[in-house]
Amino acid sequence: MHTCGSAPGYWWFAVALVVIGVAALTFTNATNSMMQLDTEPAMRGRVMALRVGVALGGTPVGAPFVGWVANHFDPDGL
Repeated sequence: MHTCGSAPGYWWFAVALVVIGVAALTFTNATNSMMQLDTEPAMRGRVMALRVGVALGGTPVGAPFVGWVANHFDPDGL
């Protein structure tokens, strides 16, 4: 039986995906709420636009680093 990365089986991998998904959504909702509540109403739209721009614009910057980590620390041990 082939395993998925570091998970000992497919069910563990599926459970990990659910836990990571819930944690990511909780973090995103909490930070969005905090930013909106702590920002002046007149600046709220600008601040949220900047937050989304940084979050989405950070992907091209972080993707090469994630690729490098995947190449050097192969989770399958191949």
